Amino acid sequence: KFMVNNKPKVSIGVPVYNAEKYLRETLSALVSQSFTDFEIIISDNASTDGSREICMEYSEKDDRIRYFRQPINIGGWSNFKFVLDEAKGEYFMWSAADDIRSLDFVELNYNFLSSNSEYVASTCPNRFGGDNLDVSFSLNENNDFNRYVKFFDYCWSSHGIFYSLIRINILKECPLLKEGAVFFGIDWVIDIFLASK
Repeated sequence: KFMVNNKPKVSIGVPVYNAEKYLRETLSALVSQSFTDFEIIISDNASTDGSREICMEYSEKDDRIRYFRQPINIGGWSNFKFVLDEAKGEYFMWSAADDIRSLDFVELNYNFLSSNSEYVASTCPNRFGGDNLDVSFSLNENNDFNRYVKFFDYCWSSHGIFYSLIRINILKECPLLKEGAVFFGIDWVIDIFLASK
């Protein structure tokens, strides 16, 4: 077992709903990260499959995991917001319950952000299952307009920003998070907010 300190460097939020097909592989990749100063916050959104048992199995083996089960389904975005609200770390990342991370994902992005204070988020090449990893780009344009254009030019890859390692103080500045807004595509608006920073 691992002991989590009161304020880990990184918080990883895993919103879950009926995810038993991939959940074990997702959690195994997270607990096996080369960077170890993190917490994992799992919010099970009243799953009706075997997700609860998988989450409990992992949380019983690793003290860095905090497992919450919602008594009723609170909706997808509210579940994503719940794990963010529970986060204690200086850095935060969402991990969808079917995301598989390389074992050095947190370490690489933590090291980058620690060395580059002008950046608000960092991620590694990402892809949908079966796609190629041949797209590489940066949103480090000097003006907002060019940064937005580049974001949309590469939108199927740049949406990985939402699942990147993010400075939590910047993320929590997003007005939509403060207002409790809920609408389809809110993740893309958060991407644009981060790109503006």
